[in-house]
Amino acid sequence: VPVLRLGQFWLWPVSALFFLANLQYATLDLLTEGKYAELMREKEAGPEILSLIWVCHHVGSLVAACFYAGLMYVYGVQPILAISMVPALTGVVMVKRGAVPEHPARNFAALREKLWSQPRMFMLAFIMAVGLILIAVV
Repeated sequence: VPVLRLGQFWLWPVSALFFLANLQYATLDLLTEGKYAELMREKEAGPEILSLIWVCHHVGSLVAACFYAGLMYVYGVQPILAISMVPALTGVVMVKRGAVPEHPARNFAALREKLWSQPRMFMLAFIMAVGLILIAVV
Protein backbone atom coordinates (compact mmCIF):
# COMPACT_ATOMS: atom_id res chain seq x y z
CA VAL A 1 0.00 0.00 0.00
CA PRO A 2 1.59 3.29 -1.05
CA VAL A 3 2.00 5.82 1.72
CA LEU A 4 1.00 9.39 0.99
CA ARG A 5 3.75 11.70 2.21
CA LEU A 6 2.62 15.26 2.71
CA GLY A 7 4.85 18.21 3.42
CA GLN A 8 4.64 20.49 6.44
CA PHE A 9 2.29 22.82 4.52
CA TRP A 10 -0.48 20.20 4.51
CA LEU A 11 -0.51 19.67 8.28
CA TRP A 12 -3.15 22.34 9.03
CA PRO A 13 -5.40 21.73 5.98
CA VAL A 14 -5.56 17.99 6.71
CA SER A 15 -6.23 18.70 10.40
CA ALA A 16 -9.01 21.09 9.37
CA LEU A 17 -10.60 18.36 7.24
CA PHE A 18 -10.58 15.95 10.19
CA PHE A 19 -12.10 18.70 12.33
CA LEU A 20 -14.86 19.31 9.77
CA ALA A 21 -15.63 15.58 9.54
CA ASN A 22 -15.97 15.35 13.33
CA LEU A 23 -18.02 18.56 13.39
CA GLN A 24 -20.43 17.07 10.85
CA TYR A 25 -20.74 13.86 12.86
CA ALA A 26 -21.35 15.76 16.10
CA THR A 27 -23.93 18.06 14.48
CA LEU A 28 -25.87 15.17 12.95
CA ASP A 29 -25.67 13.31 16.26
CA LEU A 30 -27.13 16.28 18.16
CA LEU A 31 -29.88 16.79 15.60
CA THR A 32 -30.79 13.11 15.77
CA GLU A 33 -30.77 13.02 19.58
CA GLY A 34 -32.94 16.12 19.70
CA LYS A 35 -35.41 14.64 17.24
CA TYR A 36 -35.79 11.29 19.00
CA ALA A 37 -36.11 13.07 22.37
CA GLU A 38 -38.89 15.15 20.85
CA LEU A 39 -40.58 12.04 19.46
CA MET A 40 -40.27 10.28 22.81
CA ARG A 41 -42.09 13.18 24.49
CA GLU A 42 -44.81 13.28 21.83
CA LYS A 43 -45.43 9.52 21.74
CA GLU A 44 -44.83 9.05 25.47
CA ALA A 45 -42.32 6.34 24.65
CA GLY A 46 -39.94 4.98 27.22
CA PRO A 47 -36.37 3.78 27.34
CA GLU A 48 -37.07 0.98 24.83
CA ILE A 49 -36.81 3.56 22.01
CA LEU A 50 -33.47 4.75 23.36
CA SER A 51 -32.21 1.17 23.63
CA LEU A 52 -33.28 0.43 20.05
CA ILE A 53 -31.53 3.54 18.74
CA TRP A 54 -28.26 2.76 20.51
CA VAL A 55 -28.31 -0.92 19.54
CA CYS A 56 -28.82 0.06 15.89
CA HIS A 57 -26.07 2.68 16.16
CA HIS A 58 -23.53 0.25 17.61
CA VAL A 59 -24.42 -2.65 15.30
CA GLY A 60 -24.09 -0.29 12.33
CA SER A 61 -20.71 0.91 13.62
CA LEU A 62 -19.50 -2.67 14.04
CA VAL A 63 -20.62 -3.69 10.54
CA ALA A 64 -19.01 -0.57 9.05
CA ALA A 65 -15.72 -1.21 10.90
CA CYS A 66 -15.60 -4.82 9.67
CA PHE A 67 -16.44 -3.75 6.11
CA TYR A 68 -13.83 -1.01 6.08
CA ALA A 69 -11.17 -3.23 7.66
CA GLY A 70 -11.56 -5.82 4.91
CA LEU A 71 -11.64 -3.15 2.23
CA MET A 72 -8.53 -1.45 3.61
CA TYR A 73 -6.65 -4.74 3.84
CA VAL A 74 -7.29 -5.53 0.17
CA TYR A 75 -7.31 -2.11 -1.52
CA GLY A 76 -5.72 0.40 0.83
CA VAL A 77 -7.08 3.67 2.16
CA GLN A 78 -8.13 5.41 -1.07
CA PRO A 79 -11.40 3.47 -1.64
CA ILE A 80 -12.43 4.14 1.97
CA LEU A 81 -12.11 7.87 1.42
CA ALA A 82 -14.23 7.64 -1.74
CA ILE A 83 -16.89 5.46 -0.09
CA SER A 84 -16.99 7.71 3.00
CA MET A 85 -18.07 10.62 0.84
CA VAL A 86 -21.44 8.93 0.19
CA PRO A 87 -22.79 8.98 3.78
CA ALA A 88 -21.21 12.39 4.41
CA LEU A 89 -22.93 13.96 1.41
CA THR A 90 -26.15 12.06 2.12
CA GLY A 91 -26.24 13.58 5.62
CA VAL A 92 -25.77 17.08 4.23
CA VAL A 93 -28.50 16.58 1.62
CA MET A 94 -30.94 15.14 4.18
CA VAL A 95 -30.44 18.05 6.57
CA LYS A 96 -30.81 20.57 3.74
CA ARG A 97 -34.08 18.91 2.67
CA GLY A 98 -35.46 19.17 6.19
CA ALA A 99 -35.23 15.52 7.28
CA VAL A 100 -34.37 16.67 10.80
CA PRO A 101 -36.33 19.91 11.24
CA GLU A 102 -35.44 22.12 14.12
CA HIS A 103 -37.73 24.71 15.61
CA PRO A 104 -35.88 27.96 16.27
CA ALA A 105 -35.89 29.42 19.73
CA ARG A 106 -38.77 31.78 20.38
CA ASN A 107 -36.49 34.62 21.44
CA PHE A 108 -33.38 35.40 23.46
CA ALA A 109 -35.37 35.49 26.70
CA ALA A 110 -36.45 31.88 26.15
CA LEU A 111 -32.81 30.86 25.70
CA ARG A 112 -31.82 32.72 28.87
CA GLU A 113 -34.68 31.05 30.76
CA LYS A 114 -33.46 27.64 29.56
CA LEU A 115 -29.93 28.48 30.72
CA TRP A 116 -31.09 29.49 34.21
CA SER A 117 -33.41 26.47 34.53
CA GLN A 118 -30.42 24.10 34.67
CA PRO A 119 -27.33 26.12 35.60
CA ARG A 120 -25.30 23.13 36.82
CA MET A 121 -25.63 21.36 33.48
CA PHE A 122 -24.49 24.43 31.55
CA MET A 123 -21.63 25.01 33.99
CA LEU A 124 -20.49 21.41 33.49
CA ALA A 125 -20.67 21.85 29.70
CA PHE A 126 -18.67 25.10 29.97
CA ILE A 127 -15.99 23.49 32.15
CA MET A 128 -15.72 20.55 29.73
CA ALA A 129 -15.37 22.94 26.77
CA VAL A 130 -12.61 24.90 28.53
CA GLY A 131 -10.84 21.65 29.42
CA LEU A 132 -11.00 20.40 25.84
CA ILE A 133 -9.66 23.68 24.53
CA LEU A 134 -6.78 23.51 27.02
CA ILE A 135 -6.01 19.93 25.96
CA ALA A 136 -6.05 20.96 22.30
CA VAL A 137 -3.70 23.89 22.91
CA VAL A 138 -1.25 21.95 25.06
